[in-house]
Amino acid sequence: MRRLGKGVRTSDLPAALAKSYPYATLNPGYLPEFRAFVRDCLAPMSSDDGLSQAPDDWTASIRSMAINAQNTAGESGLPRLSVAKAKFFGFPSREDAEVHIAMLLHEQGYRCRLTGLPLRPRGQHDPEEAPYLPSLDRRDSNGDYVPGNLQVVYQFINRWKSAGTEGDFLELLDAVKASPGPLPNLS
Repeated sequence: MRRLGKGVRTSDLPAALAKSYPYATLNPGYLPEFRAFVRDCLAPMSSDDGLSQAPDDWTASIRSMAINAQNTAGESGLPRLSVAKAKFFGFPSREDAEVHIAMLLHEQGYRCRLTGLPLRPRGQHDPEEAPYLPSLDRRDSNGDYVPGNLQVVYQFINRWKSAGTEGDFLELLDAVKASPGPLPNLS
């Protein structure tokens, strides 16, 4: 992918993934080079908080999700008013998690996995749009931050799903979709 990646700006990451990912999945020997290519695209971003130097909105979204997952796993099991559930961060580094998240976004077509609606990247957005930003979700809320248990959803979907199962959440979502809507004001 470094061949393909020469001169690719990070803002071209979705297009570069679209060209490269199918080949990488069909040719497993090419996958390490593909991961290196994605890592190179994400590399230009560096600052104290990991976010302020983002070259584009999708890269900032990917970095933010990886940082949140790593921090959440790091806080697991710590005493608070309640004890946080134990969560394992199953990537060798935050950068490896970023590559995985970039691949998830591509596989999902930059759409929320549970609603199918288009995700909005982090960037200059109205605070009212925050619920529509991408959020890394553990499919099995009792599981860890590991490949195979992750999906990208809207932030509000992740909050609604909370610690529930994906199946229970989807049943509730279907019930809301099938509802006739709110009742008229009776007062």
